[in-house]
Amino acid sequence: KIALSNLANIHNKKNLNYENLNINSKSPLKDTDNLELLTKHGLNLTDSCNFDKAKKIFKKILKLNPKYLPAIINLGIVYKKEENVEKAVYYFFLALKLKPNFSIAHLNLGTVFEIQEQYDKSINHYHKAIKINPAYVKAHYNLGCTLDKIGKTNDAVLSYKKALKYDPQNINAKFNLGRDLLALDDFKNGWKGYEYRYGKEIHKHYQTLNIQKEQIWNGKQFEGPLIIHGEQGIGDEILFSSIFSNLIDFHKDVSITTDERLIPILQRSFSTIKFMNRHGTLYEKKKTKHIFSGSLGKIFRNSIKSFKKNKTPWL
Repeated sequence: KIALSNLANIHNKKNLNYENLNINSKSPLKDTDNLELLTKHGLNLTDSCNFDKAKKIFKKILKLNPKYLPAIINLGIVYKKEENVEKAVYYFFLALKLKPNFSIAHLNLGTVFEIQEQYDKSINHYHKAIKINPAYVKAHYNLGCTLDKIGKTNDAVLSYKKALKYDPQNINAKFNLGRDLLALDDFKNGWKGYEYRYGKEIHKHYQTLNIQKEQIWNGKQFEGPLIIHGEQGIGDEILFSSIFSNLIDFHKDVSITTDERLIPILQRSFSTIKFMNRHGTLYEKKKTKHIFSGSLGKIFRNSIKSFKKNKTPWL
């Protein structure tokens, strides 16, 4: 049981770093037969991307004990990180031969086959991992991602909900669920999930711009300047700009920060809005409200009707 606790590249709680112990040829670690200690060292080397040394450690362990599961599974993980699919699959199946109900091995096989776009095999192994361990959050989440790739959005939603059942704070599952719900026209819950695109608390991302929580616009009318902050790439900024015409009708004093390459195009299309380079812009007015452009959807795109086509192109 102690050995199995080292599986799947998980640091021990003490977070030991054996690379920092200045190990040399006379080090006790070099000659030790302590499998747990060697496994921790191999894990640390793996996390440091020192794959060749990690493989040597795990292979040394297998010479001492050919059936030592932590070494077998982690050797497979190293090969997976090196994109050596054939050897990775070999060690994962070897682990299953020794322990047929090994959910971690099925999870890793699922990820390997997913990378290879062998989605049927990937889904099969994720299901096997979940059957063994119904509360396996990573398996539910990965299954959802794979189902998304083959267009099974409804099934993916169920997988993300299962992941959140066992880990309610899983940010990636919340975001992916929100994105899928938007695709299924559940705008209320979809936009809630989309707010997790910056992690657990989006207001902390505002703080990087010296914007406090009370300065974030909630979509209600107010007196004072409103600044929309462009985000993500140019394609995303162009997509979000489709909402600007609604914004003009709702609030008069609007400024938008954006990529400077887009300023001439946007200024020509929305002459009443002031566009600014989003790099190096300062915000000093106390009455100013702020919002990221990706958050405009929850205010102006909350039904199918709100996506009505413009009579003319907006750009």
